[in-house]
Amino acid sequence: MDPRSEGATSHGPAAPPTPCPVCGGTRVRVCFPALPWVVSCAVCGLRFASPQPSDAELGAIYDEHYYEQFGFVESPEVSDAALARTKKATYGSLLDVALPVLEARGHRLLDVGCGLGFSLLAAQERGFVALGIDPLAPEDPAARPGRTVRRGDLETFVPDSPFDVVSLIDVIEHVRDPVAALRQAASHLAPGGVLVVATNDSSSLGARTLGARWTHYHRAHLWFFTPDSLADVARQAGLEVLRTAPARRTYNLEYIASILARGTNFEAAARLARLALDVAPEPVLRAPWPRVSEGFVLVARRGPAP
Repeated sequence: MDPRSEGATSHGPAAPPTPCPVCGGTRVRVCFPALPWVVSCAVCGLRFASPQPSDAELGAIYDEHYYEQFGFVESPEVSDAALARTKKATYGSLLDVALPVLEARGHRLLDVGCGLGFSLLAAQERGFVALGIDPLAPEDPAARPGRTVRRGDLETFVPDSPFDVVSLIDVIEHVRDPVAALRQAASHLAPGGVLVVATNDSSSLGARTLGARWTHYHRAHLWFFTPDSLADVARQAGLEVLRTAPARRTYNLEYIASILARGTNFEAAARLARLALDVAPEPVLRAPWPRVSEGFVLVARRGPAP
């Protein structure tokens, strides 16, 4: 899941400061005058949203039409093959980072926040028995052919048996408590199982160059990690960090333009994106681009059973 909506601003009394999940500090510095809710911890430097949006504000973002705003339209009658190709290629690339450290076993995989479930197709191609969960998953299984997707989240999901891999792709930046989320995800792993987490990198060249115009600064994102800060969060969750690596992703023009067109912190880019969506022919919009480095992926292992 990866919304690009600014959302409403908070009303009523000011919310208390959001504690830093890495060091627990509550002293913060505003990073950008134009985005006063993007702050950095005065102790460790992690950037995050403070105060966090309310449940009502987030609920307005994650409505039943959430995926449609990015051109993600699929039903038993309509299947977006172009979208499937790009999403499968991206997830496969991220999963490949973890494959060398997997032990030989049945290879059961859980993808948390799987969206439309295209990640599961990539996992199946690599020999996994794959299951996805998403709070916006359709009730009708026929809406996701070839994929087993259940409606739910980490807090409500009860697996039948442990998994060898649990992945959270573009999810950790959305959760209220990232340490608790990784701890919960790790609880679904077999001893020695591997957690794969991908997110955006607030220390990247793009983030540093764009500043307040960086597209990932929006109200649905609560945390803005770097490889080091996410590694610290994973260790706090009791995981052994094995590696971090650049996330290699496959996009197309329709996907990128759909995201930029709904942005509110870079109006010139939004106007150009809307123009591209209006005038570019469909083959140009949907042709996959070569893989690009965007964000990073962290691989961590659950320790053996005591």
